[in-house]
Amino acid sequence: DSLGQQLSGITYLTNVLRDRLRDAGSPEAAEAERISNLLKQAIEQARAVARGLSPVRPEPEGLSAALKELAAQSSEVFGIECCFECPKPVLVGDSEEATHLYRIAQEAVHNAFRHGQAKQITISLTWMQARIRLRIVDDGKGIGTLSPRRKGLGLRIMQYRAGLLQGTVSVRPLPEGGTEVCCFAPAKVLRAEGRSTRVQL
Repeated sequence: DSLGQQLSGITYLTNVLRDRLRDAGSPEAAEAERISNLLKQAIEQARAVARGLSPVRPEPEGLSAALKELAAQSSEVFGIECCFECPKPVLVGDSEEATHLYRIAQEAVHNAFRHGQAKQITISLTWMQARIRLRIVDDGKGIGTLSPRRKGLGLRIMQYRAGLLQGTVSVRPLPEGGTEVCCFAPAKVLRAEGRSTRVQL
């Protein structure tokens, strides 16, 4: 936040300087315009870094918003069809624990594209019987039976993150082809408010 504010302040001062140079008919106004554009790019890069360090905003809707953005970015970067489904609001009160769920989904999507060569990926977030279910399904080439020796680092990290949530994660091939990654995390507090279901891990 501090870096973003400083860059925004510098951008504002640069724009003021640019306008004054223009009014004075100075040729340096073009250089000030270039500096302003570079600062705008720096702000976007700083925001991208911040999203990478803390991809889930500290608010109950943060996880759903982050997963939706993950799907959109994956579609754009990988050139595939990746969508996010959340039939009813799932509001997670703890952003740190929501980030664990996000990282599980991020790893699953990456594996589906890199190893499964998937063209379609669906990320879904639902709650059932006092548990949150995060499910990632792809149409890739699938995987065989995973023995303990075949468990790679990515799967171990997903299991570790699920363990921190006192939950579980499973990876299995689908009968119709493709792979399913499913994570269940218990919700300690459930409270319905209107059409929303609040879930706090």
